[in-house]
Amino acid sequence: MFKIVSTNAKRRCGVFTAANIAFFAIFVFIFTLLFICTSCKSAQNSEGLIAPPTLPNSQSQATGYPVIQNTQNPTETGAPTETAVPTSFPTTEPGMPDKLGLYIAENGERTFVDKFSSKWAEGQNIDCFEVLASDEESLSGKFGELWESTWNNFSNTKNVKIGYKLEIHLFSGETFSFDIKNPKDAMQYKEYIEVYLYDDIHVSGWYSHLEEDDMKDETIMTSIKLTATPKQNEINKIHLTAYFYTTDMPQRNIASYEIDVINDISEN
Repeated sequence: MFKIVSTNAKRRCGVFTAANIAFFAIFVFIFTLLFICTSCKSAQNSEGLIAPPTLPNSQSQATGYPVIQNTQNPTETGAPTETAVPTSFPTTEPGMPDKLGLYIAENGERTFVDKFSSKWAEGQNIDCFEVLASDEESLSGKFGELWESTWNNFSNTKNVKIGYKLEIHLFSGETFSFDIKNPKDAMQYKEYIEVYLYDDIHVSGWYSHLEEDDMKDETIMTSIKLTATPKQNEINKIHLTAYFYTTDMPQRNIASYEIDVINDISEN
């Protein structure tokens, strides 16, 4: 007996297989859409906005945003910059002189100067100001004796020296300032003011102002003399500061005193 195979059956088999493939493709497409929608929702916050990307902790601040490093000019990028720590100096040691005054000598008396005004004349001395470790209004005696009696009130004076600072204030509004710790420093702005320094302690007989070659370990500049120059009419005043410092830490002032040396042009 012969078996007859219908060609229609073969066609039905072929149509069924294509339908299955189409259905599977549609199912995969729908599943993919659902997966994508679910992923989008997980990346949104409660307001429906896309959240910023999460960065590793090693590159992030507390906010989750990266720290921008700029070693050349951090302010241009908006990155945080370190606050500079101001320089500080240790407090002075016990026994160091904490009193300082400027005095003018006249007839064996030394008067404490709190203000000074005089007529200036070209080539003439304005005055000589002496430094003592005292704030007494007046002192009597020779400078050497007064120095010893006031200086010896302090036990820790081995490395202590005297420095000066001058601020030249012109009538034009300009100001020049300079620090003096040796005779060479005193040569600055000499066209406006001549400055002479003296060691009134380590001397005998007549003596002159200090030169750079005169500076020794024991030298101490105990007085400063100001002399007017041809430009004296341009100067309103000189702000003079005397201060104690130590050779091991010259930037630290132990004690200081300052006055205005005024050019009284009303008397000219």
